[in-house]
Formats: sequence, C-alpha cells, structure tokens
Amino acid sequence: MISINTNLSSLITQRSLTKSTDALNLAIERMTTGFKINHASDNAANYSISTNLTTKISSYMVAEENASMGLDMLYSANGSLDQITDKLERLRALATQANNGTYGAQSLEAINSEANALVDEIERIYSNTEYNDIKLYNNSSIERPKPGKDGFIEDIVRRDVTAIDRFSEVNDEVALNTGEYSISSAQDLTKLAQMTNDGLIGEDCVFILANDIDLSGIENWEPIGNSTNKFSATFDGNGYKIKNLKINATKNLQGLFGYALNSTIKNLAVVDANIISPGAVGVLAAVCGDVMNCYTSGTIESTATITGGLAGQSNGKVISCYSSCDITGTRAVGGLIGTTKAEVENCFAIGDIVATDRNVGALCGSSTANIINCYALGNVTSTGSYTGGVCGQANCDIINCYATGDIESQMGSGGLAGLSMGNIINCYATGNVTAKTYYAGGLTAGFDGETIDNSYATGDVSAGFVAGGLVGAITENGKDFLITSSYATGEVHSDSLSAGGLVGDISNINSGLGTISKCYALGDVSVDNTSSVGGLLGSIGLARTGSITINILDSYSKGDVKGDSNVGGLLGYMQKQAGCVIDNCYVTGRITNTAGAGAGFVGYMAREANSLTIKNSYMLGNLTKDNAVIIAHKGDFPTASVAVENVYYNPENVPKNINLFSYKVNPGDEPEGYMQDQVSHCGSKEPFSYENTGTTFQIGINSNNSSQLSIDYGFSLDTIVSLRFIGSLDYDHLTKIDDLLSVVSNKATEYGAVQNRLESALDEIATQYENLVSTRSTIRDADIAEVSSQYIQQQILQQASATLMATANQMPAIALQLI
Repeated sequence: MISINTNLSSLITQRSLTKSTDALNLAIERMTTGFKINHASDNAANYSISTNLTTKISSYMVAEENASMGLDMLYSANGSLDQITDKLERLRALATQANNGTYGAQSLEAINSEANALVDEIERIYSNTEYNDIKLYNNSSIERPKPGKDGFIEDIVRRDVTAIDRFSEVNDEVALNTGEYSISSAQDLTKLAQMTNDGLIGEDCVFILANDIDLSGIENWEPIGNSTNKFSATFDGNGYKIKNLKINATKNLQGLFGYALNSTIKNLAVVDANIISPGAVGVLAAVCGDVMNCYTSGTIESTATITGGLAGQSNGKVISCYSSCDITGTRAVGGLIGTTKAEVENCFAIGDIVATDRNVGALCGSSTANIINCYALGNVTSTGSYTGGVCGQANCDIINCYATGDIESQMGSGGLAGLSMGNIINCYATGNVTAKTYYAGGLTAGFDGETIDNSYATGDVSAGFVAGGLVGAITENGKDFLITSSYATGEVHSDSLSAGGLVGDISNINSGLGTISKCYALGDVSVDNTSSVGGLLGSIGLARTGSITINILDSYSKGDVKGDSNVGGLLGYMQKQAGCVIDNCYVTGRITNTAGAGAGFVGYMAREANSLTIKNSYMLGNLTKDNAVIIAHKGDFPTASVAVENVYYNPENVPKNINLFSYKVNPGDEPEGYMQDQVSHCGSKEPFSYENTGTTFQIGINSNNSSQLSIDYGFSLDTIVSLRFIGSLDYDHLTKIDDLLSVVSNKATEYGAVQNRLESALDEIATQYENLVSTRSTIRDADIAEVSSQYIQQQILQQASATLMATANQMPAIALQLI
C-alpha cells in the first residue's frame, strides 16, 4: 500500500527536516544566549565544568565586594584614629605646658579645662566610631564611670542657698539639732569642726556649701568629728570644691572629716590635699557613712593602719566617687578606700600606692561588701601581702570591674585582687603581676570563692612559688567552684613549685568538685626548679579532707610549657587523692621537661591518685623529650582508674617510638578503663577557639584561613580618664599620653597592614576573576560567526526539506493516477 506522508521518500525528507529544524533551533538558542552550552545535553562534561566556574565567578564577585567593604571599614577606622591622635598630641602639648612652673592656679585651671574638653571628644570618638552598626573601637561590656565637665560623675543641680540660714550667724555655744545651714568660708568650716567636736551638732542637721572654699590659710586642719563626738549629719557640697587641705597630725582619724560614722556626704570635691598622719586617714574622711558623688585629689603619707584616697574606712555605701591620690601607707591601704563594710559602686581611683603591710589595693585595701562597676589605674607596690589592682583582700563579689596597673608585693599579688573570697564576674586586669615569694595571679593571687565567669588577665605573672595566668592558687576552699568563659594571655613564671597558664595550683581544699570550662591560656609557662607546670593547670595537690575532683572541659592551652619535671601540656601534676576529667580539650604548645617526667596532657600522675579520664581531646604540640604522649608516671602504674577515649595526637610532632604512657603496660595489667585502641594518630583535628579575633573578612571563595583575613579593631583607652587632671594633679601625664599614643600608633600600623593586604587581595581577586571568566568563555561562549553560518545553513536545509517534502508527497498521487 502506498501512503501519503509515510512513504519512504516522505519519511526520509521528514527526518531531514526534523534534523535541520533541531539544528536551526539550536543555532537560534546559541545566537540569542551567546552560549554554545545551554543544557547538560549540549556537552555534559563541559556543562559541569562551566557550572563550577560560574559558581566560583559569583563567589569571587562577592569576595571583591567584601574586600571593598573591608577597605571602607578601615578608612572609617583610620579617619577616627587620626582625630584621636591629633587630640592626644594637643594633650601632650598641654601637659608639657602645665609642667612648667610659670603658671598660677587660674592658668592651670584653664589648661585643665581644655584638657577635659579634649578628653571628652576622644571618649566620644572612641565610643561612637562605627561602621554598618559595628562598634569599631570600644567593644567592652563594662561601662566605666567618668567625670563630667564639672568634675563630678553625676550631674548636679546646685541649690540656691540665699534663703537658707547662714552658719556664720549661728551661736557656736548652742547645740543644733535640726535645720539647714549654708557654709561659705574657711571660718564656717572651722566653726563646724569645733561645734561637732564639742558635741553640738545633731544628726538631723544639713550643711550646704555656697561656694568654693580655700583652706590654704590653715596650716594644720582640725577634722570635723572625732572618736568622742562623731559627725552624723548631712553635708552637701552642692557641686563646689574645698581646696588645699593641709594636715600634719600627731593623732588618729585625719581628713576633712575625722569620724563621720552614720553621716551622709555628697556632691563634694576636696582637691589638692596634702596629709601626713600617724593614724586612720582619708582626704574626705577617716571614717565615713554614706558618700555619694564626691571626689578627692592630693597626697597622703600614713604610718598607721587604714588609709584611703577618699576615706580610710567606709561603713556606708560609696557611690559615684573617685580619688586621684598618690599614697604611702602600711596596712589596709586603698586608692579610694582603705577598708569598706558597705557596697562600693560606680567608682574609680587614679594614683600609685606604696605600702609596707597587707591588704593593699589600687581601689580598696579590703572589702566585705560587693564592689560593682569600678576600676583602678594605679600601680601598687607593697612589701606585705594580699595586694590587688582593685582590692587587696576581697571578702565580697567583684562585678564589672577592671584594673590596669602593675602589682608587686612580697606575697599574694593579683592583677584584680590579692585574695578573693567571693565571685568574680565580668572583670579583667591588664597589668603585670609579681610576688617575690608565694602566689601571684593575673586576676587574683588566691581564690576562695565559687565562680569566676567571663573574666580575663593579659599581664605577665611571676612568683617565687606558685603562679597562674588567671588564678595563682585555689586553696582553703570549702565550696565547689567553677571557672568558666575566662582566659589568660600573659607569660607565667615561677622560680619553684608550680605554675599554670590559667591556674597555678589547686590544693588544701575540702573534698569537692572544681570545674574549669570554656577557658584558655595563650602565654608560655615555666618553672625553674622542683616544678609542676601545666599549660592550663599547674597542679592538683592534696585535699584537706577527702578527695578533690577537677573537671577540665572544652578548654585549651597554646603556650610553650617548660620545667625540670612534672611538665604537662594541660596539667602538670596530680597528687594522691586527686581525680581529674579532661574532656574536649587540646594542647598546641611545645612541651619541654629537662630532667624528670613530662607528657602531652598530664605531666605526672601519682600512684595514689584517684582517677583520670581523658576523652575527645587532642595533642597537637611538640614533645621535646622522649617521654609520653598522654600521661607520665614513674614506677608501677597507678592504682587509680585511667580511662582514655578518642584521644588524638600528631605523630609528626613527637619523637619516634614514643610511649603513650611512660610506664610499661603488660597484658592483664592495664588500669581499669584503659583502652589502647582508642588512642589514634590523627594530625588533622581542627582546634576550636574562643579567642576574639575581631572582624573576619571573607576575601576568598573557600572556608579555610587562606580565604579569610581577621583584624581586631578594638583597643583600650582605659587610662584616658587620668588626663582629665592635667594641671591639677601631680601625676606623670606625659608618660601616660605617650603610652596612649603608642597604643593608637600600633593600632594604626595594624590597620595599615590589613589595608595593604585587602588591596592585594582585590588585585588577586581581579586576576582570578578574569582568568575564570576567560576560561568559562572558552568552554561556554558561542562563536557567533560560526553559529550564524550554521543558522543560515540549517535555514537553507529546512527550506529545501520543506520543498522536497511536497515533492515526496506528490509521488503517491502520481502512482494513483496511473491505475
């Protein structure tokens, strides 16, 4: 049978027409898209390559935008940094001018006024410089108190005293039990002291300053209130100053006020004081009640117990106060308060302290009430014990506080506290710490509290015996304790006994549980003689009763660790009755033991130790002596349980044929829980990190370090507040300004280096982008001339096929006509 459209000629023609139509459509698609590969079916291999190239090209385009935004961020940071530098240079000129002895009080006040304005502007720039809602400089969570333009921390609305009874008109032989009185002269103050000391001033009286008062005409001030008749009334400074207080006493309780227990003193400045006292002393008061919004400046020399720049002893709350005093004292010496029994909040102290006995602090000598939102900037030197940057002996919580000064004493030196018996929350210390004999800690020398949280220390720590980057020693602690989310970055050294990058020693505590969690130490740690030294914890010693168990969780050490013996990358020494759990921790530093035992994790484990568990942890550091990867032990292996699970190390970093344990493990003699097969040779484990690296720029297309660039924009201007006293305080302002200029200059250099790297990255990105686009073009882009030729060719073939199709369909009709 002969059929139209299905005869052989027609089918051949149709097939040709279909092919030419498909080829024509393909040519049209390639001409309209410009690509010769539009679908995987066009060229499967090249389609895959092209898709991967397109993904990379898109990523490089974003990386280029990222680098450009990073440069914009740096331009913003550098611009503000230049402004800070200009103002610091002007402050230096003012300090140089103020140091010249040709300026009187009025001229120095004018210099100080300009200095305060410059400091205000520096602090404004420092606090507010941001890019795309990111704070560039100040990322501290601590809001520090600072003086306003009138010198006071809190704003003051001065009272009009014209309608108030004048104290000068009061009969000084008649007792005052109540009422408000204005004080306007040195004679009025002398009269108040006389009447108070005679027992004629009642606790319901209120005294208000009407103006500034100069006491320079009084060679030896008689304090207001004594041990027999105390001042218990209210004194409102009304935002005014009492100047040039001079005392050279031979008896106890010295200051503007002597014994002012149960009083209220507020809104008062006592400046340019000069006090020599053989007894309890403070520029404002030797003993005070509540003190609010006051400040003092001057010098104090005391040869007796209890000395403070503001108050010797405080029995009431001290709020929003500060002191700028250089102090020489003995015991219970503080830059603000010698000893306090009530809360200290929103306060600070500037000035150096030299003492000869215990309980010495740049803010408080000792405290039994909480210290909150405070700071201290002075250096402290003592030949006694318990010396700290904020508090010498703190039987209280310390919250939101910091200290920047260097601390040195005979025993018990801490960057924040000499001895802390409370909690330390959200605090830091940046000064170097030295104890000539026992116990030094970057944050606290001794800790007898429950919690240290979100705190750090950055200074170097050195002691004769026992040093820790954060905590020197945890001793005599009757409570379970927790150290969490905290770190230390300084170098740690002890002449003998123990040292740890975070904690030097834990011993002599009641049986219980201690936990170190989410912490790290970055500094090198070393002990010269008879050592127990660990990258994180120096030693776990004897318990006073029962046993000690220490959990070290989610923590790490990166510093080099060195000692003669008992040297561990994480823990130096485990004494008898000690137990330890190490989970999800790692070590990266070099471990050097020059004489005795040493190991990657635990330097030495006593035979009588209770238990040791190490799991999910890894040792990436270098062992420099053929000893042990995990723990070291001499003699028979311990009676304790030893469990090892999922522990990794890099065999390239350790000597060949090294033991996992330094003692021989014979079949059947393995410690309980020991699992040899759970120790793996794995050098590819990626360390986690809690370190704040600042902002990370994604300037490549991968997730590794080669595609990322980090910079820490933040820097500290903690000591800037001291520059408010140029011209009004005998203080080494030039050195402080030079230190700040150095900080700013170093940060500018860091910005410049990163800026250069970003510009280089942009060049590299452009090169990579161009090469990838060119490669993709070769693979994917259509040759328009060739495709146009194909289009014309297929169009002609299609037209020819259509014509031939008609002819092919006519052939059956001709055959029918012949029948």
